[in-house]
Amino acid sequence: MKITLCVPTRGRAGRFSEMVASALQKADRPQDIEIIARRDADDKQPYPELPRVKYITGLRPLYKGQVRMAGLWTEAWEAGDGDIAMMCGDDVTFITQGWDESVRAAFERVPDRVLMAYTRTGHDPRPLLPFVSRQWIEAAGFVPSHLQGWFSDEWIWSIAATIGRVAFIEDVLISHDQFQQMDGTYQEAIHTRDKLGGLENMRRVFWDIPEVKKRDERATRLQMVMDREKSFVPTPMPDWYTQSVTLRQQARDHEKLIRENTLIAVHCYAGDKDLVKQHMPLYKHHGAKVVVLSPTDKPVNLRMKNVECRQAGKAAYFGQTSLDRQRAHLQLLLEYPQEYFLLNDADSFCIAPIIPRYVYEDAARGVVFSNEVTEWRPHASPYPKIGMHPPYFLHRNSIERMLQIDFVSAHPITPYIDWYMVALTCESGLGHRNYNDGASFPAWRHDGFPETQSLGHDYRHPYLEKGEFPGDQAMANEVARGVVFIHSVKHASVMKLLLEARQRYVDLGSQVPHTITMAEYAEQTLGVREYGGFFEGDTIRI
Repeated sequence: MKITLCVPTRGRAGRFSEMVASALQKADRPQDIEIIARRDADDKQPYPELPRVKYITGLRPLYKGQVRMAGLWTEAWEAGDGDIAMMCGDDVTFITQGWDESVRAAFERVPDRVLMAYTRTGHDPRPLLPFVSRQWIEAAGFVPSHLQGWFSDEWIWSIAATIGRVAFIEDVLISHDQFQQMDGTYQEAIHTRDKLGGLENMRRVFWDIPEVKKRDERATRLQMVMDREKSFVPTPMPDWYTQSVTLRQQARDHEKLIRENTLIAVHCYAGDKDLVKQHMPLYKHHGAKVVVLSPTDKPVNLRMKNVECRQAGKAAYFGQTSLDRQRAHLQLLLEYPQEYFLLNDADSFCIAPIIPRYVYEDAARGVVFSNEVTEWRPHASPYPKIGMHPPYFLHRNSIERMLQIDFVSAHPITPYIDWYMVALTCESGLGHRNYNDGASFPAWRHDGFPETQSLGHDYRHPYLEKGEFPGDQAMANEVARGVVFIHSVKHASVMKLLLEARQRYVDLGSQVPHTITMAEYAEQTLGVREYGGFFEGDTIRI
């Protein structure tokens, strides 16, 4: 079996030559080794002619405007004719004599040849330089072009863990020391990595539902061409293998929670019917059941696939009637079997198809999430905030606890549903806090309601009928930084702007998230050490 070393290289003629020499000198059958070097067309450094080496050149690969390296290994493979491909680098050294025969032997032990094999690489026990067969690549491809490069090897080994086809060649060392020489090529790669939010953010994206589903599809292709009754797994099972299986299952469980155990509710006045229809793709893109709630005396009925319309309570924008209707809607939600509820108004939604995992964590079950007015200031109402802005996210048990509060009368200063949600949350002993990635952009029509004029709300984003208000670009900027829970989107032009900003975030990555305690989060955002259900031991990702 011929082995093809697939090697992207740029500005490293010396290191590449050393790699080639070690690979051939330590091979028992160098005549059955081919080395395909993929170079950039604009690389000015001259590379020497070397035995068993074929050079191919091309433009620097771009994926949605960003340099991405991963597809270069596939380009190199397609220029060769080997039976086994190695995802090789120009910064490795082959140490063990006969490494090639050990690799061939690993594949010969697998009749259908669907296998990932790897050797020791030095300090890191993971399969950083994996080998796969032609049968693997023909069924599922080699390395996809959308990856930056840093997770190309993990793409392969996570698929191998999914199908249970791994061979660890323990007696072979192929040394890989990326940090031996911090040259311009490596520094450029680090810069690109940082633009994508760093390794932590890239790992989060790599193990989120969309990427896991891509790899599951490749795994399915491999299972169709292999004997599924035969597995090859190292003993003892490596940590990277266990972690891959666990993270994949977490992503699948998260998807199931969203699709099967989450209800998307939309509170809708008759006058907001067109707005709800406009936003319906964003309510439905989670794949969960959608129910539209309206008053009994002004019902909203939408003839839309997979959308149910229900009525409860009487119509009113403020005052006790409004609060009573909200309570009736909460009672109605408990008729559904789902455990988790995302409650939207007509102008709020989660712009990302994947509802973030942190709202589903056990530590968050006693917390009502919302977009809140975060400024603390003197106010006549008995609660420290004016209100909790939608969308709200809460567990079924939280709704049950809210409804145990017999009666909350409309306060004369803040007789609105936002205030009522604060009241029910606090009176029932639940915690409430902002989404890690949420933003509210109030657009109250102060001149339209005398009641609003007396509230003292900040008048920062005035509502204009033509659909252009000063907050639209501010909203887009927040979305481009990773915000997904949005409140106060009243116009199609603004929604289009936000969707474009969201796509830029997906394409380019975000800031690195980190873990803090809920108490720390409360202190940072609310100004207190403990508040309504925050506990010292609970942690969140921000």
